[in-house]
Amino acid sequence: MGASLGARDFAGGQAIVGLTGGYVDSRLAFDDSGLRADIETVNAGVYSAWRRLGFFTTALIKADRHHLKLRSPAAGFEADVDGTSWGGQMEAGYRIALEGGGFEPLVGLDYVRSGMDDLEVLGQRVVFDDRGGFSARVGAQGFIRKDLADNRAVIISLAVEAVQDLDTDQTGRLVSGGQTDAVALEGQKTFARTRFVAQFQTGGGLQAFVQGEGRFGENQLGGGVRAGARYRF
Repeated sequence: MGASLGARDFAGGQAIVGLTGGYVDSRLAFDDSGLRADIETVNAGVYSAWRRLGFFTTALIKADRHHLKLRSPAAGFEADVDGTSWGGQMEAGYRIALEGGGFEPLVGLDYVRSGMDDLEVLGQRVVFDDRGGFSARVGAQGFIRKDLADNRAVIISLAVEAVQDLDTDQTGRLVSGGQTDAVALEGQKTFARTRFVAQFQTGGGLQAFVQGEGRFGENQLGGGVRAGARYRF
């Protein structure tokens, strides 16, 4: 869900500022370990966008509250972990108009800082250090638009991105039997991400959407679905 404060003239183009919030439910599976992660997230933030001719930029600052359920059939355990993250996203692109739709090359830079509660499994405790880092992405998005009666419209889009995580190591401490050892979990640095979005626009400023996202890497496969609405004043 979200709310936009309307368009304003800025730097020779049009700019908007708004509020956003939502709920995300996603799944991750790791092939080598058999670990499964179910992630529920509630988020809120502030966003802005600017467009001039075909060029556009977007920026988002948001905070997330996560609940993770970890399952490993091979190791025989289940665990629940809560966490909080905050950060920002910046994206830039150029829209190439086509009949009935368009095509947009995209580049982006994201920053996230996160913290997690301790994980207790099989009589051991893992204490996670706070983690922050950047990721860069490049890709493209294509979309089609179908205009309906009474200023309504349906927009379908598909985006594909290559993502390079610039800081994927998660550090912490393993506490077991009165001993403490330092641990480091190295994640995958390069992966692909896809995003499919279906939007419905009404003539009164209300927009509803459903978004599906997939993440594909050498040792991981995941995805999620998000639904929401925004109203433009």
